[in-house]
Amino acid sequence: MKSLGYFIPEICGGIGKCGKCKVRVSTQVTLEIDTEERKHLDEKEIENGIRLACRTPVVDKMKIWIDEPILNSEKSIMFKQASEKIGAAIDIGTTTVVLSLVDLSNGTVICTESTLNPQIVNGADVISRIAYTGNNTSRLKEMQELVVSAVNLLIDSALKNIANDKKCISKVVVSGNTVMLHMFLGLDVQSLGVFPYKTKNTEIVRKNGYETGLNIARNGEVWILPSVSAFLGADIVSGVIETNLYGSEKISILLDLGTNGEIVGGNKDIMIGCSTAAGPAFEGASIKCGSTCVNGAIDKIFSNGKDITYTTIGNTPPKSICGSGIVDITAILIEKGIVLQNGRMNSKEEKDFKSLDFRIIEHDGNTAFLIAEGEPQIIFTQEDVRKVQLAKAATVTGIMMIMKRMNIDYQDIDRVYIAGNFGTFLNIENAVKIGLIPERLRDKIVIVGNSSVNGAVKCLLESALINEASKIQQCIQYFDIGSQEDFKEMFVENLNF
Repeated sequence: MKSLGYFIPEICGGIGKCGKCKVRVSTQVTLEIDTEERKHLDEKEIENGIRLACRTPVVDKMKIWIDEPILNSEKSIMFKQASEKIGAAIDIGTTTVVLSLVDLSNGTVICTESTLNPQIVNGADVISRIAYTGNNTSRLKEMQELVVSAVNLLIDSALKNIANDKKCISKVVVSGNTVMLHMFLGLDVQSLGVFPYKTKNTEIVRKNGYETGLNIARNGEVWILPSVSAFLGADIVSGVIETNLYGSEKISILLDLGTNGEIVGGNKDIMIGCSTAAGPAFEGASIKCGSTCVNGAIDKIFSNGKDITYTTIGNTPPKSICGSGIVDITAILIEKGIVLQNGRMNSKEEKDFKSLDFRIIEHDGNTAFLIAEGEPQIIFTQEDVRKVQLAKAATVTGIMMIMKRMNIDYQDIDRVYIAGNFGTFLNIENAVKIGLIPERLRDKIVIVGNSSVNGAVKCLLESALINEASKIQQCIQYFDIGSQEDFKEMFVENLNF
């Protein structure tokens, strides 16, 4: 399918564990359904020809229907005519790729667009993509071409909004996490996947349009911002620029919530950073009915005391649930006593939940909560709760360990900046309820959106900031939280809601 240009998400890397690659097939022959596949398909889906693409052999005259997810494209078109001086700021994330087109003559952001990172067909997280790439140079080339093609699609789409062609883009600044930038540059990533997680490059890289394969002026400047370590990338350096954390007298924390949680705390005198293995729960990838911020994803859930209501991206019928909705439903279930502090889901046989009883169902022998009826049915399972527990425990442990290394308490923190697409739609009250953010930091939270691409925009407009990014990279003291003596104890303490 990839060779034909169709990208089907294989969050688990195509081994039949995630159930995200559902397609509908029609064939003249009967295809056996193995045990692993049946774990992700109910009888109705099987009757309707739904199969897992990774477990289904291709046979003669087979027809396949794919429901391709399209990320919401945020557009803020200012005008059709633009200066001949156009720049592009790009954030290459594990799950999404974001591009802002900028008029360099006046600093106006013409439009911002985003799309799924097509590398997701080979795994939801960086580790699975590193494993897929292996020592195979052709697979590394494939991964590079996938991400470059995604950027070019965004460039082409954005340029339709103005009266210029691709030659008008004379400067590009690229941010993103370390693994994604390695793949964008075609650098070997094997050492990033095994201890001691060595990088091939963390410095600023300058190339031109021709060398990168981007749809810009052939000799246009392409700047790739520096990373700090294997798991603390240019996206966090760019975020430090966007929030001016490095120029402030007061101590703040920058928390970039994504597939890999990245955290930096400090001020102009000291900056300490770490990464947390939050996993893809907050991006929806590891959640039963989860997804990224696609049309039809449930992004907000409310409780009116008797039942729940929700909104979806694009105001379309519900197809999935994304990160912000996952936090909302977790908080509601805790508040209603359906999920206990230890993460266990109560069944309706154990407790009378009155009007919500019909929403408490059984799934694969465990309790689950029915969020939306219909086709597809959106549920939140016991296993989903456990994955949220692990992700939130990793995140809050990272915050606490940075505070410990800086020898500061909650009152010493001026602001907590929450970045990333997930953070943009986050309900702060619910994030605090589930323990994702310590309660004593509740009133210090500032949502900053995609600080990675916004910081890249600033670098695009002020070249001196590119060199400043290099200084920031050198100033951030990175530590591996997993190797700290008290990590396991602190992590376990933070598992409870």
